[in-house]
Amino acid sequence: MRVAQFVSTSGLYGAERWVLGLLRHLDAADQVLVTPSSDEPDLLEGARKQGVRVRYLGETGNYAIVDAIRKLSALLIEERVDILHTHGYKSDIIGYFAARKTGALVISTPHGWNFNRRGRKVALYETFDRWLLKRFDRVVPLSDIFAETLRGIPAERVTVINNFVDLDSLPPPKPGDRRLISFVGRLVELKRVHDLIEALARARCQDTRLQIIGDGPLRGELTDLTARLGLTHRVEFLGYREDRLDLLNRSGIFVLPSTTEEIPRSLMEAMGMRRVVIGTDIPGIRVLIRHGETGLLVPVGDPGRIAEAIDQVLNSEAEADRMAERAGRLIEEGFSARAAARTYGELYRELMNGRG
Repeated sequence: MRVAQFVSTSGLYGAERWVLGLLRHLDAADQVLVTPSSDEPDLLEGARKQGVRVRYLGETGNYAIVDAIRKLSALLIEERVDILHTHGYKSDIIGYFAARKTGALVISTPHGWNFNRRGRKVALYETFDRWLLKRFDRVVPLSDIFAETLRGIPAERVTVINNFVDLDSLPPPKPGDRRLISFVGRLVELKRVHDLIEALARARCQDTRLQIIGDGPLRGELTDLTARLGLTHRVEFLGYREDRLDLLNRSGIFVLPSTTEEIPRSLMEAMGMRRVVIGTDIPGIRVLIRHGETGLLVPVGDPGRIAEAIDQVLNSEAEADRMAERAGRLIEEGFSARAAARTYGELYRELMNGRG
């Protein structure tokens, strides 16, 4: 069984890191990574280091998509690919038509829609992609929440395999400073970072500190709020950082006060690193945080309850340690790249057996 992972990439971002994490735990001999060009050395070199064969389509002419379909079709035949696994709307569109010309099965893992940040051209592509996915042999959304956006696809062609974090890419967990709190993410309204800053001011434990790792349009507003609350000496705005995981590893508590999430990567990373986690009681976070077992849940938009949760963690360190340990085990067993690779392997075999 030969599987090609096809990524139409513009950098080493979430979907690309996701593919590398999956490839690390699949049998490299069965896999080939295909990209449109060789312009992404980090992605290609990452795959090569794992023993995965790497191919790229090369330059295309004025009819870029048509040329790409033709080149990918020829590559699939040359590599004797049985299953083409696509990632992203461009890969879906090119991959579907190329696979249909060769007889390869085609499955897609959508990695999210750009509803809040897309122009007319991207919107058109994504609309066509959602229509085209109805014709794939299997569509594999990363959560039940995301599956709800895939209307019209026959239920028997949809298999949810939860998003994951590659534990092998995380720094080894070490005891963090329990009084240092971390937030990782974009500084946008739906993350409600202002609730976390206000919670810091309300918490009884006044020696706690907060590191905010990430950037976004609300940074100035949040900096002003920090100053008004007299917290400038206790809140550090670190911006976007490549070493975010090392920074997270030095803290003891991670808080995610969002209004909406699917299965948040930053929360999985924090849990995988055995941080104590606090999150809002919304579907995408409830999948990971089981209140009092793997972390603490608080209502959306309630700084007072966040403050109470922080105080609870600091006043019950033994129980906090147990929650952190259970959180790590939950990620290992159900939300790790290793666990996902096993499930994807079973799916590939199921599709091949169904072909008969």
